[in-house]
Amino acid sequence: MNETGRTSVRTLQQDSEQTKRSNFILLSMVAAAAILFTILCNISVANASETNTDTTDIQTVSATSVDPVHKLIQTQLQAIRKRNADLAYSTTSDNLHQKYTNAQDFLGKIRFEYRPIYNYKSFEFLDRHDLNGDLLQKVSLQDHNGNKAVAVYRLKKNVSGLWQIDSFSVLYDDGQAI
Repeated sequence: MNETGRTSVRTLQQDSEQTKRSNFILLSMVAAAAILFTILCNISVANASETNTDTTDIQTVSATSVDPVHKLIQTQLQAIRKRNADLAYSTTSDNLHQKYTNAQDFLGKIRFEYRPIYNYKSFEFLDRHDLNGDLLQKVSLQDHNGNKAVAVYRLKKNVSGLWQIDSFSVLYDDGQAI
């Protein structure tokens, strides 16, 4: 074989080796990406599970409470904690249904504008006041950092005579409304 033939064979062998290395690197990158994707998915699922099922820190009035106002607010707070927009929205009056046309809008509003309700760790019912047939119920809220706030719920009876949450506001310990 002449010098040109040997050079061609060496070049082909080098090209073949280079292609094998490139393929190996590409496959390694794809495998690493697949592993990283799997890890991220598992973390996401674990976080979602923690968010939706962790009720060990919730302190409420007895779960067997017969007080319909307490039960209604407790149902909404627990639904919000579990990010169950439909159940949380179902506790509200027609007045709030006009303001928030669907459950996701309602939960989004709470998430961004009523953070103490959205991220509470524990809650406790405080005093209640009658307001010409409507009720004002105060609820003390505490988050995971120990920050405290008071939610004030206004409840009205619907045409069937059942209580519904008509409005709410949140006050921090210093009394400022958010």
